[in-house]
Amino acid sequence: MSEAPKNRSPILAKTRSDIFPESNNRSGWNGRYVVIRHEGILDDDFDMGWSVDAPVGYGGMPDEWFLGWQPISGSTEGNPKPTPETITIPQVRNDRPIEV
Repeated sequence: MSEAPKNRSPILAKTRSDIFPESNNRSGWNGRYVVIRHEGILDDDFDMGWSVDAPVGYGGMPDEWFLGWQPISGSTEGNPKPTPETITIPQVRNDRPIEV
């Protein structure tokens, strides 16, 4: 993770399988592939850590949580996109029959 871009560019990373004990409600993070971005290092050298690259509000993950990373094809590495003021959510339809 030391070589991963720390400029808010999205990357694909895999979490370690032992971050949380299975009894912890956060054990779902164990062993997952996640698109993340680094939030930066502040002027006082405080490391903001890694965040999920989605508006889910989960961040502050340290390097030690991850086994490794890879760039995302077609990402804007080095030139992160600004966050839009608004987003458009397409209508979701599920017209398929549900099997019982």
